[in-house]
This record gives sequence, C-alpha cells and structure tokens, in this order.
Amino acid sequence: METPTCYLHGLPAHGSLPQAVRDHVQALGYTLVADPAQAAVTVASLQHPAPSSHARLIYATETPPTASDWARALRYGAAAVVRLPQDSALFLTALREAASAPAKRSPLVAIASGHGGAGASSFAARLAGAAGAKNVTSALIDLDPCGGYLDTLTASGNVPGLRWPEIGSLAGEDPAALLAALPLVDGVRILTGPLPPDAAVRESAVSALRSVCDLVVTDCNLACPPACLSDAYPLLLVTRDAPNQVAASALRCRELHREGYRAGIVLRRSRLGLPAAEVAKDCGFPVCAEFRNNRRALVPLLDVSRRRTGADAACRSLLAELGSVHGGF
Repeated sequence: METPTCYLHGLPAHGSLPQAVRDHVQALGYTLVADPAQAAVTVASLQHPAPSSHARLIYATETPPTASDWARALRYGAAAVVRLPQDSALFLTALREAASAPAKRSPLVAIASGHGGAGASSFAARLAGAAGAKNVTSALIDLDPCGGYLDTLTASGNVPGLRWPEIGSLAGEDPAALLAALPLVDGVRILTGPLPPDAAVRESAVSALRSVCDLVVTDCNLACPPACLSDAYPLLLVTRDAPNQVAASALRCRELHREGYRAGIVLRRSRLGLPAAEVAKDCGFPVCAEFRNNRRALVPLLDVSRRRTGADAACRSLLAELGSVHGGF
C-alpha cells in the first residue's frame, strides 16, 4: 500500500501552527510533498485562497474559526476545519479519512455566461467536444435550471440514453453504469434535461461522473449556482467584447470576487470590440481564451474537426493548457 502524501499550502515556514501540522502528518507516517499535484491531502491556511489541486482539503488555524472561515471552507469543499492544538484528535481523523478517499477526482470546468446571449452553452459543448476528439473520457452536464438547451444545441435529442429525470439513484450506486447509460455524441457523454429538484441528486451525479471521467464540463447559471461550482477549476465566464456586454460581465465578476471564486474570461471578439487587456482589467480576471464566431451552420459537438477555427480552435488550445495543469489528458 502506498504511503499517503500531504501538501502544505499557505502555511509559514516557521511557527507553532505549521509545526503542529507537520507533527500530526508525520505521526501518521504520511509523506510531505512539494508538488500539490502529487498530494492526496492538502492542509491549507485559512488566510490564503484555496489551492488549485484536486487533493482533499483540510483548513488549519490557531484561532477559533469565524463564520466567514466556515463559509470559505464550505465554498471550497474542505473536509474539515481544525484549530490546533485544540482539535488534535479531529485533525488526525480528518487526515486518515481524506487520505483514504477515492483517488480519482477529475477536473471540473464550469462554463457560465457573463450576460444574455454570450454563448456559454455552445462553448461548453465545444470544449467537451475537443476532449472527445482526443479520446478523453469526458462528460457534458447541464446544470442550468433554465436550460434543457444542450439536447438541441448538440443535436442529441433523439440519441438514446438517460436524462436528468431518469437517473434516479444510479449516480450514488454505480458511477460507471451512469456514464455508460448517458447519450453519447462524438465521444462525449451528455447529461441534460429538466434538473431534479433535489440538489443532493445533482451533486451526487457530478461527483460520480468525476470519479469515472477524465474531464467534466458543466453549463451553469450564476443566478442559481450549483454547489459544485466552488470546486470548479477553472470557472470560465463567456462574454462578448461590446462595452455594454463587458460592463454586464464585470458586474458578475465583482460578485465572484466577493465570493472568493477563481475564474477566467472567455472572450468572443468582434472587429470593433474592446481589446482583451481592457476586458481583463474591467473584469478583474485573466482572459483565458478568445475567438471570433464560427459560421452559424456549424453544430457545436457534432463532427468536431481539427481544421475548425474560432471557438473550436480556442477550445483545443484551452484543453491543452488544462492538460498541462492536471497532468495531461
């Protein structure tokens, strides 16, 4: 059995808190690693943003956690918040449980619109299609309560397979069976249809698909954000480059900043729109991808071609960057 690994994030090199953390980690025989991608568990300081790795997360503090501390921990999906040395037993238990959790937790990319008509659903489908074209096991999930559009957008309405109302308890019981039961279009499994009212069912399905896929792409609505949004890396906001549309997206970005989300901008360019540098400045997040529109006749997911330019080329480039961050696809 491999020795569990642990990464320390945002903790100072010296002091009573980092020393207490190291003592507990080493008492269990775990190995401290310098690369977060190699860690099964990450122990982080509450004074720092959540790390971008997909290891199980535990927050450590010397002072009593405040309400905002607990909110941050919930937002980033932390397994526990421990105060040391008072919560020594709880910390040891949390470390053991975190290290024994299922190892696979694929990257979750959330796509949302910065304003009406931005094209987030289309970009989400194209990104999943770019993964499918490379034989990457991927799933495209509709998490927009006002959605149901992905069936039409990807021309998958008549493709056999389960939709949201039909998955029942399959997500919690057999993730592999759930994946195999979803409609398949050009190598991408699609979960769409009217969302179940029970948030636990939705989150269970996302978690199950992350355990059997290499990449999960979600189409989200920031007006009704799903709980899994806090674990998305990255969260991408699609915006056009007209000044009024960038202004609308900037308002959304301010909300994301206040909530502590990590996000990036996908910019749909036109000849007379704002430059990428100005959009990034207004929104406060980097521009991760930019493109000019495809021809209207093109279907986002069907027959994705390596020769396509526009959004499809941007998605191929973005997929390569994601692969470099997450260890390749």
